[in-house]
Amino acid sequence: MGSDAYVTPLIGKIIKPLTILLILVSPLFFFGGPDYFSPRLLQEAWNLGHFLFFGIFALLLDNHWCEKQRSILFRFSACCLVLFFVGLSIELIQIAVPGRSFTWIDLFRDVSGGLAFLSWKISSSVSSTQTTFYRTAAFFILLVNCIPLGRMGLDEYRARRDFPLLSGFENSSELSRWNGGAELSQSDSVSLQGKYSGMMRLTTEKYSGISLRHFQGDWSGRNGLTFSIFNPGAEITLHYRVHDSAHRGDMQAYSNRFNGKAVLSGGWTTITIPMADILTGPRNRPMDLTHIEGFGVFVIRQNERRVLYIDDVRLF
Repeated sequence: MGSDAYVTPLIGKIIKPLTILLILVSPLFFFGGPDYFSPRLLQEAWNLGHFLFFGIFALLLDNHWCEKQRSILFRFSACCLVLFFVGLSIELIQIAVPGRSFTWIDLFRDVSGGLAFLSWKISSSVSSTQTTFYRTAAFFILLVNCIPLGRMGLDEYRARRDFPLLSGFENSSELSRWNGGAELSQSDSVSLQGKYSGMMRLTTEKYSGISLRHFQGDWSGRNGLTFSIFNPGAEITLHYRVHDSAHRGDMQAYSNRFNGKAVLSGGWTTITIPMADILTGPRNRPMDLTHIEGFGVFVIRQNERRVLYIDDVRLF
């Protein structure tokens, strides 16, 4: 009852719609989709499209090989090779497409998606013991691909639970809330609250720092923003900024956001920004406190690489 003689004709009946579907959605590898400002859960869910697309692609390939009565070993081997080279070609083309880049993890999603779908399909044509093996393998591959989405979902829950704390660095998944030119890692060397802080490895680029991008954006009803920086070395000037969603429509002009700076001597420095200052930060308009989109700290034109630690970023 469970042989490929039953499964393959079923796929054969929908092979044309599936082929048309893949052709129609294939431009999405190069155009469209979430952008830089999209929620990270949406971005990660979108990335799973690689897994689904190549899973369907593998079923279409395997339908052809079943008609040729190829062995299971051949079907898996050929699937891996074809998916790898097609996926690699897509990633290489993306290098030349604005807003796209080459990523090995997407290539992993391509190949693993095909293997998961193929494993589940083959599980219907083998013995009961082998069926368990193939279906377990398919489920495991799916689970591995969903781990980044699950981690981000859990961190979104923590962010909402801990608000008005924006980042305390007590969990490594918090690092996904930040980006920027400086390397950021969790550190237990020094901390102001809890066990960990965020260690920033600053470079000698013109601007080097980190930006908090994923957080609760409604700051209305709060009195201000506070964060603490530990400087283990010589005196340094730290710049910081806050902007709302309207800031991106103005070519991210310096005058269209809140800007501040502080001279950091050795040890911990706690910086407190009254919300009234953030509100009046943009030159020609009030800040939209219900749609705050970013907070960043950075240094300018350092002669040497520096390390700073950040902790307890919160509203009050």
